[in-house]
Amino acid sequence: MCVVLWPWLQASEPIAVWLEAIALIAIFFLDWKEKKENRKERREQHKETAAQLQVAQSQAEATKMSAEAAIEAAMAAKKSAEIAGALHSPLIGLESQPVTYLSSGTLWIIPVALRNHGTLPATHLNASFDFHTESPQESRFPAPDHQRARISRNPPSLSL
Repeated sequence: MCVVLWPWLQASEPIAVWLEAIALIAIFFLDWKEKKENRKERREQHKETAAQLQVAQSQAEATKMSAEAAIEAAMAAKKSAEIAGALHSPLIGLESQPVTYLSSGTLWIIPVALRNHGTLPATHLNASFDFHTESPQESRFPAPDHQRARISRNPPSLSL
């Protein structure tokens, strides 16, 4: 069988070489076409990735702006609560009445009234008052550096 096939192979050798060359050119062409398609896909993927990054960046900026707005809103709410707390609180005032008579030469009766001018009730009040005459020579107490009146919400007693 080899004897019969061998002369045919020798006679068809140039055809085989041409067929092999054509197959190599076809392989080269198909490989070149696939690389071209891959480049096209990579460009499209790059464009999609760039668009996704752009969207992610805009979302990050929007999140940052939202966080800043939330901080500003919290600060405004805190300030509003502070203002509301300042407006809605007890405000104690001392109303002095004129001295109508002296009970004795050394003991004076000075009528005073504590009034709540605030919007909330003052449930616990502790107050102390120091009264001194205008001239230190007439007083048996030392001259104060300043007048003082302490008002506290916590102790539930009133002392005058």
